[in-house]
Amino acid sequence: MSSVQFGVFKAPGNISEFDPEYVVNTSVGALHGLLKSKNLLSQKDIKEKSITFRIVLIEPPAVSDDNEDPPSEINLVRRSKRKSTVHKPSAVASPPAKRYRSMFRPQNMSATRPLQYDSYKFKRVTFKVYEDGDTIKVPCEVIETILVARDWQRYTHGFNARGGFIGKGWSKFAFRGLFNGSNYAILQSIPSGSSEDLNSKDLSDELALMTLGQYFLDSFYKRAACYKVKGLPHMRWNVNDAFVGWLETPPLPPKEPDDDNRSFIYSTFLATPLLPSGPSYTEMKFSGNTEVGNNSGAIGHAVDAYAHHTVVDSLGTVLFADLQGIIGPGTTVVLFDPQAHTKKRCTGHWDKGPEQISEFLRVHKCNNICRAMDLHTEIVNPEFISDSRDHPLRIGFE
Repeated sequence: MSSVQFGVFKAPGNISEFDPEYVVNTSVGALHGLLKSKNLLSQKDIKEKSITFRIVLIEPPAVSDDNEDPPSEINLVRRSKRKSTVHKPSAVASPPAKRYRSMFRPQNMSATRPLQYDSYKFKRVTFKVYEDGDTIKVPCEVIETILVARDWQRYTHGFNARGGFIGKGWSKFAFRGLFNGSNYAILQSIPSGSSEDLNSKDLSDELALMTLGQYFLDSFYKRAACYKVKGLPHMRWNVNDAFVGWLETPPLPPKEPDDDNRSFIYSTFLATPLLPSGPSYTEMKFSGNTEVGNNSGAIGHAVDAYAHHTVVDSLGTVLFADLQGIIGPGTTVVLFDPQAHTKKRCTGHWDKGPEQISEFLRVHKCNNICRAMDLHTEIVNPEFISDSRDHPLRIGFE
């Protein structure tokens, strides 16, 4: 019987192996985005939003009755957009004797296998912050499709990225996804100590807080402009194009309680653009939940001044803590996984309230950026805002 091989045509002589399982439960648009993200498409296919395949039928020759070794060449019949052609074997010398070849490869020698994805329908929610600091939920009723790496749970016992598994923290798993042709980190709570409702609340709280963090970061740069402070590193929260998703069909329970290999554990997930990694990028933690940052260098001073600014700008009602991010080329910093302490203890389970804000004001040491932005002259009292307000009041820099 003939066997079949599939390939994606990018250029003459450049045909990449294609796993037919990619098309299972996947839309054409999602498949196009997947192949584009893997750099497997030609510029023509990207421009025309098409996919050019090469299908190779391998026809093994008949084996003679005297148990001779089969010829070393076989007939290849190529099927493509072009006219079909049959390449016949040329005359060759007697083939060498068969040799056994082991299929085993040590772990570090094996070629990286392409990720396989499962397709899911979902609706998403984002957050918006008004000028006065009020944060609201913005739902979207459009049903969309996201691809999520398959079998990532096989690697959760370690801490290193492997397969579709990105990593884990104290409370969340991170694994790979694809949305609209872009790579994403998908986040869900670790099952021990969580539930469907807690997972949904924690992930929604995280995205809302990250959106509020960007709001304060924007006002941080406005304050810097007001005081003519230049040369600050470019900082941002990883909130652009991030969203919380709710699956249209909840995941089924695992077949075996001790062998959960589902792509999704819960119905709710947080999706954030996958941050770059490699020799040019460094992950840095600037402060803890209760540990006040006291960093050195231009980037460290800027992050510490930003934390001070959140307290001043909110009139003592918000302090961003546990600040961490990825430092990239050109002193760029992308912050992620935020925590905060607030007057109302309303941002999540990590929120320790006004006592921690007071502790920050007691311990924090102003650096050159704090002084240049006149933060050291601001006197903040966490009791300044009455209990009737449940969101921060921002100071303007008009």
